Amino acid sequence: MIGAVGRALRAVPFTASYAVLLTVLQVAVAMLDHDTRSEVVRDASTNLTNLGNGHVETLLVSAFVQAEPALPRLLLVVAALAAAELVLGWRRTLAVFVVGHVGATLAVAAALAVGALPGVVAAKVHDAVDTGPSYGTAAVIGAGLLVATVRALRRQGPRRAVRATLTGLALVAVVVVTAGTLAAQPTFTAWGHLIALLGGAATGAVLLPDEPTARVPA
Repeated sequence: MIGAVGRALRAVPFTASYAVLLTVLQVAVAMLDHDTRSEVVRDASTNLTNLGNGHVETLLVSAFVQAEPALPRLLLVVAALAAAELVLGWRRTLAVFVVGHVGATLAVAAALAVGALPGVVAAKVHDAVDTGPSYGTAAVIGAGLLVATVRALRRQGPRRAVRATLTGLALVAVVVVTAGTLAAQPTFTAWGHLIALLGGAATGAVLLPDEPTARVPA
């Protein structure tokens, strides 16, 4: 049993490490009194006030702080990251997570700063809390599903075709659900999720040239 757990953790080192850090930091923050906890979360947030004041460290710190921790949500994040890491490998997963988290955050902030984020009034969210792993996770999901789909299409066999269909449909479903959530409630966070998801898929497309192509017998 212990050996199986060890092998599973070694298969997804990024996910395992990130989950541990996220959990430890969340427990530490939860032990603080209410006012101090609120201040920590506010200081880690990538809102316009913090970014405008030059607190660029929040672009990374925010990925490790959850404003409203919830175990079911954390388990879903870990499961999604682990599944994508099995497809991408830990280095690519780390790269996509960082690019997705930072990229989506900056894109949302820039759009808010110029008043170009449809459905969102910048003045109302200037000091809003914007922390957590959701942007990076959305990007990794997009990249993982796209790479898995194209990888399966490049190889021969009915099982590969079924796998490509399933992962392709999963990617479409995730995009539709994310876009539907945005349409129903256009918040800056919902915009960030869609941007991160599409950005992650685009990053996955960039990674594809390194993927081996199956050889067709002459």
